[in-house]
Amino acid sequence: MNNYKNNSSAFLLYSVLLLLVVFPLKKTIAQNPIILEVNANNIQGEPAVVATAYKAGSCLLGLLPAIKARASGNFTTTTIPTPGVTPPLSYINLLIQQIAGVSVDILGTKYLVTLSTTDKTIFQGLAQSIQQSGNVDVRFSIPASVMAANTFYAGIFNTGLIFTTTTLGCSNTFNNNLQLNILPFIGVTTPTPLTISVNNFETFRSLGVNAQQSFINTRTVPINMQVKGNAVFNFSGPAGILNPNTGIQNMKVAISSPATGAAIALSAAYQNIPGATSLAVPVKNTETDILTYSLSPSDLVAGFMQSGTYSNSVYSQITDSRPTPSNPAPAVNLVTPISIQVADLQEIRLNQTVINLAFNNLADYQNGIVVNTPNHITISKTNPFDVYVKSNTSVLVNGTNSIPVSCLQIGPVSGQTDMLPITLSTTPQKVISGAKPCLDRNFSVKYSVPADKVPLLLGKPPGTYTTTVTYSFTAP
Repeated sequence: MNNYKNNSSAFLLYSVLLLLVVFPLKKTIAQNPIILEVNANNIQGEPAVVATAYKAGSCLLGLLPAIKARASGNFTTTTIPTPGVTPPLSYINLLIQQIAGVSVDILGTKYLVTLSTTDKTIFQGLAQSIQQSGNVDVRFSIPASVMAANTFYAGIFNTGLIFTTTTLGCSNTFNNNLQLNILPFIGVTTPTPLTISVNNFETFRSLGVNAQQSFINTRTVPINMQVKGNAVFNFSGPAGILNPNTGIQNMKVAISSPATGAAIALSAAYQNIPGATSLAVPVKNTETDILTYSLSPSDLVAGFMQSGTYSNSVYSQITDSRPTPSNPAPAVNLVTPISIQVADLQEIRLNQTVINLAFNNLADYQNGIVVNTPNHITISKTNPFDVYVKSNTSVLVNGTNSIPVSCLQIGPVSGQTDMLPITLSTTPQKVISGAKPCLDRNFSVKYSVPADKVPLLLGKPPGTYTTTVTYSFTAP
């Protein structure tokens, strides 16, 4: 009788143990959410985070332990990105790191897997029990190759994570949440200072001049670009020259890439750059933005005829253009020093190279003669100037015969300003005094032999008497 009872007890105990093995234990335990962040520092690299995916229970104490992972569904968003693109699960890689503080390289084999809604094995234990339980740490990442090949839009995206641990006869399930947080940001490289050189008159006449400012723009949001400058250029020039007080409106700016737009005159207040409003998130999140600063011929003549250096700073502001975002990207402010260097340029052009003063009748000998030459001299100069004139010889020559050049006078025609009358000689004499910088300014000149100089011609054989007259900016 006693043996029976003992056998019955043993049988019952064995049955209970067998049931514990045959019927798996299942648990659902929530963990702290895992946040994988894409930001300005890692968008061109590999965003990654190592986090405790869940805390394993006793199931890992069994034989042939394994861990599988999957997502409960595709990403959903709590903030709608612009233009509404939700990243796929396949961007995310999982790689188990350790269990209860022990590297899985010691405990078994780990597998790098791409997240999906299908169970994928991330760990397979050794044949014997690993004798471990505790925190299961997993590295969540977006590979650099994925980052480089795709475009990411600011937003917060969520999915559930389901981890299953199994051994022979045991299975536990653990839930967690993965949040992919793509931060709204605008990253811009510092632009280099711009120097614009004006070193020929064709720039003033027809070509104008421009310079391009480029910077690399990396962002996860669409943007607006605004620009302004200081109201007046600082000026540094020759001694004694007053500041021209050239206004910033003499310079224009336009976007050249990635879009194009009309040029606008700069001002001391921020203005939107046409074509640079609501610029979309660039493909692969990075683009080169190019602004073109220009001075038209008329702008140059109006504000930059005086030689010297004109300095200013142009301020660019780049802002998140999404409509009323709850978490706007911080604005980016750039300062670009601009220097416009105008050379000391000068040019004299004589539009009539032969002047004929002919004595044809008695009245000419009685009254003298006058020849007016409209627009005789055309002058361009980027500094205030004087003009001197002289004869290359002391006499007008006709073979062996001569007439003193002092019979000739040079001066302004009626209404011509900034000119002085002089009697011609071999000594340079000032004929234009203190004229302002100018482009292609014409001066009309009067050549004459006044009546009181006619006696110097009397008794001379008929013929043509010549000399060469030279105009210059300085007295040689």
